[in-house]
Amino acid sequence: MALFAASFGPALVQCDRLFDHAGFLPPPVDPGIGHYRQNEDDRGHQAPANVHRVRLVPIFVQCGHAINRARTLAPTPSPSIRGPAMDHAHDNSDHDDHDGAAGPPMPSAAAMDALITRIDRPIVLVGLMGVGKSTVGRKLAQVLTTPFVDADDAITAAAQMPIPDIFDQYGEAHFRDGERRVIARLIEENTGRAAVIATGGGAFADDETRSLILDRAIAVWLDARIEVLAERVGRKQTRPLLIGRDPHEVLAELMAKRGPAYAQAPIRIVSDQGPHAHSVARILAALMEYVT
Repeated sequence: MALFAASFGPALVQCDRLFDHAGFLPPPVDPGIGHYRQNEDDRGHQAPANVHRVRLVPIFVQCGHAINRARTLAPTPSPSIRGPAMDHAHDNSDHDDHDGAAGPPMPSAAAMDALITRIDRPIVLVGLMGVGKSTVGRKLAQVLTTPFVDADDAITAAAQMPIPDIFDQYGEAHFRDGERRVIARLIEENTGRAAVIATGGGAFADDETRSLILDRAIAVWLDARIEVLAERVGRKQTRPLLIGRDPHEVLAELMAKRGPAYAQAPIRIVSDQGPHAHSVARILAALMEYVT
């Protein structure tokens, strides 16, 4: 089994991404029926079957080529060969401020072992931009010795284009639909273990995505004062929502819209200006209470 995973795993992952990509993009032009648009006016209408064939046949062909290449390159089985261990550790180049500040204590090794055995579903981090979902998520996954995945990275890989481009070309409704499918896949892939998934700021504000997360995962709302978030996001000028606007004003508006949705998460953790490790310790303490 390990040999199969080592040989064919990359090919299967490639196939998975190809199908995700097909799901993100609207159907192409079919000379026989004209262009099918997926927008607000077309909701509830199904694309004709030959449109789906036009979209999916090339995907099946590419998957077949990938698996054939893997079969050709697969090594001869040997009793001494072991499959690669799952990489739970993630290199984190982010550095926290105030590393010397005292924070909440980390649980003991015995307490951590007990917690890991009790968590049977993924942990999904939600909250506004700048709160540190990705950085905290990586650190939390390291402590739990479990996989970490950033949903925005998975969306970018599935769509094969940056998220701002998806918004520009297909609109927010199409993006949210694709985002929901990707998050559903990530949760399904990690059912039964305490994997950590970081989501974009708007994911949990979407009614269907929020319902999915609340039903099949443990939602953790990372919260912080607007002043703290504005100071953090002000360090980078790469966020589309902040271009040409005051970060404090934008974040206050987003919190007013999304705060009631975030508040539905069963766990809320307040992030301060100390190290992200403090947030990790608070999440672990909350999880221990939640699963007890």
